Amino acid sequence: MLKLPGARPVQMDSQAPAPVISAAELRHRLRTPLNHVIGYSEILMEDYPDQAARLETLLGEASLMLDAIQQTAGSDHQEIPLAAFDQLRNLTAGGITRVRRTIEDLRARMPEAAHPDLDRIAAAVGVLIDGLSPSNGGQPAAPSSPNASRELRLDPVSGPGRILIVDDNDVNRDMLSRQLERNRHEVATASDGASALAMLKARPYDVVLLDLMMPGMSGFEVLEAIRADPALINVAVILVSALDEMDSVVSCIEAGAEDYLFKPVNPTLLRARLKSILDKQRADETVRRKQRLESIGLLAAGVAHDFNNLLTGIIGHAQILEQTLVLADDREMAQSIVEAGERAAELTKQLLAYAGKAPLQMQPLDLAGVIRASEGLIRASLPKRVHLELRLSDAPTVVADANQVRQALLNLTLNAGESFADDCTGTVCVETGVEFVDGTHFDVMPDQPAAGHFGWFEVRDTGCGMDQATASKIFEPFFSTKFLGRGLGLAAVAGVVRAHRGFLRVRTTPGEGTALRIYFMLARPEGISEETEPTGETILVVDDEAIVRQIVKVALERAGYRVILAASGEEAIERFCESQYSIRAVLLDWKMPGMDGASTLDRLRSIKGDVKVIVSSGFARTDAEERFRAAGINGYLQKPYRVSELANTVKSALSL
Repeated sequence: MLKLPGARPVQMDSQAPAPVISAAELRHRLRTPLNHVIGYSEILMEDYPDQAARLETLLGEASLMLDAIQQTAGSDHQEIPLAAFDQLRNLTAGGITRVRRTIEDLRARMPEAAHPDLDRIAAAVGVLIDGLSPSNGGQPAAPSSPNASRELRLDPVSGPGRILIVDDNDVNRDMLSRQLERNRHEVATASDGASALAMLKARPYDVVLLDLMMPGMSGFEVLEAIRADPALINVAVILVSALDEMDSVVSCIEAGAEDYLFKPVNPTLLRARLKSILDKQRADETVRRKQRLESIGLLAAGVAHDFNNLLTGIIGHAQILEQTLVLADDREMAQSIVEAGERAAELTKQLLAYAGKAPLQMQPLDLAGVIRASEGLIRASLPKRVHLELRLSDAPTVVADANQVRQALLNLTLNAGESFADDCTGTVCVETGVEFVDGTHFDVMPDQPAAGHFGWFEVRDTGCGMDQATASKIFEPFFSTKFLGRGLGLAAVAGVVRAHRGFLRVRTTPGEGTALRIYFMLARPEGISEETEPTGETILVVDDEAIVRQIVKVALERAGYRVILAASGEEAIERFCESQYSIRAVLLDWKMPGMDGASTLDRLRSIKGDVKVIVSSGFARTDAEERFRAAGINGYLQKPYRVSELANTVKSALSL
């Protein structure tokens, strides 16, 4: 454990004057009241800028006294003789007198609301005078500060965080609380180490501002207890102390402190350190959340691969059966099989949506038009006491999947309607627009966000709102504030946003409501290539599932193609070598045991570099475009697919 400077036994020199106190303790005793003078003066300067010049006098005098203390106290290991107190009193006497006169002048000029803070500065000066007496072995207790209402007026340097201030001095706690609450941080205080540890176990905090020298349990012991608790691993600790000896700093950093600030604490430096820590925590949490969602995505993709292979065979065979049957009742039964298979495919898409891997049909889309067409469903999802307001501008067309956009819209409006208490009225507003995005922080965003103009729609309510702890979890699967909630609605919305490589921003205030805004990429006109009719070309079909190979063979042969089948990557290479000069295209399953699609594609291209390859898999189209862009494939089929989609994709690939 760290042995605090000033707490160790004093080594006596028989020929020197008897030391009365260590330099470290003297600086701690005197810097604390000067910290109060500086801190409350800066608070008053923000509240009363017209008195800034006189308040600057207080700051200047406090700085000069700090310099005098530093000159006199020297090293932490030095011991202060009686003569040094006389010298220090002489150096600070003029400054103390000028501070007292300035306080009285300000009391006459400033309104009554400023007087409590002036009283705190005056009390701090009294503590300073007592501390300059060599017979005073300890610092008098500072006056308690009233629990006054605090106006939060300044915007945060970074997003607000949950801060716990631990200090045995109640004036220190009050001063730091007021400074941090002005930046909209959520602040709690503890007067000792044991209380702080109990508070940390009871609820989460982002940062602990921890005084090092406290009676009972020292700040270093509190730090050790925090770092020994696995549940508190993500809590950042900033030590605050008058001790500026390098050994103290190094020991605290080595023990796990995020930072070490010297008293008096500079508010600008404190805001910068908090911003840096909170930004890092948010980035780390984003990575952890992404890893959790990726784990769910891997599970969903594995299930979807096998499930979609079966559905491809079921739907494909049922469609071919429907075409060959003569009786109307028989064709109707075949159509029912197709419809049931497609409903099952929708369940797979919903599962994939939670992980942002749902198959998408990207197309130019009018957001305002989609919302107008969904107005009836939106109204039906809201309680009757809640008013729906639409503010739909003629925004440019975006590129999106209409079904996914509608699903996200309905999930958001349903969630907004549930934010109202049973006996409360309010408004849910749905709005559209265009905004320039420059890569700033969003609650949901791609790994490499693009800058530019994006179309958006927003769902805003006047309901109960959320605190920061709740808002940070709403996109996690299975998290819900409702007793019977499944916690999948907003997780699916986040998945839709990620799949579209869009952005999502949350604004919420407890008791005032919530707004969620989703951004989509704007559409750009693109030429459409002409499709060619089939001319009997040979297609190599590679898939480890027999049912898929069978239905693809039947479908392509009915479309006029000649088909060669391969059940594995190894067999595909063998068949391709046998008939490479006649094979015009390869339909390649990406996920196969043994030689997978990637390895097979590399081998095919090494044999014949210009062979046309169409990849088939359960990946969402946006994921596929990312994965296969470098490979230069000529087409992509999302399983399960219709027979008509298969034929059109092959024709398009052959026409390239």
